[in-house]
Amino acid sequence: QISAPVEKPAETPAAPVEEEPSYPVIEAAAFDGTSLAPAEDGTLRVAYPADMYTPAPDFSPLTLWLNETIDAEQSANINIQKSEAFPETLNQELLDEMLAAQKTVEGAEALTINVAEVRELNGEPVFYLENVTQINDAVIDLMIAEGVLTEEMIEQAGGREVFKAIPPTKSVAIYGIVDGYLTMYTGTYYDDAHKQTLIDTMTILFANTEFLS
Repeated sequence: QISAPVEKPAETPAAPVEEEPSYPVIEAAAFDGTSLAPAEDGTLRVAYPADMYTPAPDFSPLTLWLNETIDAEQSANINIQKSEAFPETLNQELLDEMLAAQKTVEGAEALTINVAEVRELNGEPVFYLENVTQINDAVIDLMIAEGVLTEEMIEQAGGREVFKAIPPTKSVAIYGIVDGYLTMYTGTYYDDAHKQTLIDTMTILFANTEFLS
């Protein structure tokens, strides 16, 4: 007797493997020959390039002033700020949500976001931002409403055009997750020659941040 051939059960196709998104990489810097020193504000502690920056302990959030600009009328600086607990991984959807929320903040008309991307730093996704803030009529109106300026003060200074002629403030920022908290590193500068120095420093700060509370 010849047995009928046994049919093999159909194989279940393997589920497709989801690839991790690939983001542009921010290279971690190394300032050769530069020692790191601690700075803290009661909330967090960072290690920063000791011979390049001076901490401002009375500022909140914690601020580091770039030494080569410290005597200038407008000094470059970096501030570091701990935000809320953040269990999620940063991604494009979350960045889009953040950008949409920023548009609703008072004075948002003064802010121009030139770059807003998810990038990778030390193997982790981060938000990378480049902004320019310029005083305009909306900002002046807001400053009047908040009592920072009065119409009389504006007239004595020479009118609104004097304020609107103030050079724009530029900033570059890296937002990342440190020990489960969204942490923001923001570099403010007025001379483009300082931009890359601030970015390089922020990569060092990101890898050397400790929360105290």
